[in-house]
Amino acid sequence: MVDVKSLDKRCQQILVCLAMNKEMGFNQLYRTLEKMNYDITKPTLSRHLDHLIEQKILVKKKVGKQRINYKIVDWNVDKPALDNKELSEMREFIDNHIKGHELFKLLSAEDKANIVTLVIMITSLEQLEVAVSSILNPENAFSRQLELLLMERILGDYKSWLLQECRENKKEVGKQLLQALISRQNRFFEEISNFNC
Repeated sequence: MVDVKSLDKRCQQILVCLAMNKEMGFNQLYRTLEKMNYDITKPTLSRHLDHLIEQKILVKKKVGKQRINYKIVDWNVDKPALDNKELSEMREFIDNHIKGHELFKLLSAEDKANIVTLVIMITSLEQLEVAVSSILNPENAFSRQLELLLMERILGDYKSWLLQECRENKKEVGKQLLQALISRQNRFFEEISNFNC
């Protein structure tokens, strides 16, 4: 079984796209990566697809006379990498996330700081859950790692949006965001200190 975290960033991005779409042709995969704001060229995509095939993570499937689709290898034959429910939830989450940037801009500095800290906490909890789940159910480790990649991607976006907001509105918004983040951090420290560990 391959450890998804051992792959480079480009390979991980490709796997996230393929996990959400079962199988895709080269151009469809390229357009999807672009839509998700992954900066990748066609030659780079081709090299990484070849690498993933060599690693036996992906397979090529000929469709018709010329078209070739790529899909993730199913290590557990009884269960695909992600089932249909997981796929539809991931697609819906990504669609909402892509729309979310415009909504994020409209939020107050405190709400932005709250969202980012919540996404950080959720991602950290997801990392721990995936680690424990991989130990208890190694047959599901690959699909859980793919889900984690998606969460980490979204966390990165929220952080970028927050920093972009600071760059664009340095004095006003930057100070408000910093104050909101410090306030949120202090609340966490207070909660932790209540445990007397």
